[in-house]
Amino acid sequence: DHRRSGVVLSSIHHREQARLYAKQVRDGEAELELSPEETEAVQRALGGGDGAAQAPGPAPPSG
Repeated sequence: DHRRSGVVLSSIHHREQARLYAKQVRDGEAELELSPEETEAVQRALGGGDGAAQAPGPAPPSG
């Protein structure tokens, strides 16, 4: 949000279960340690990472 606060959601899927993790971010800083992927997502959301202002492109066709 405009105060650089929000939530990072991560999920891990297994054959028989899925886990969802939520980590709070306040003033651009996470309260818990973030994984490298979560850190990248926060940086992009805050406008500091490559492609932050761009929507992801379409997935390549499978085949």
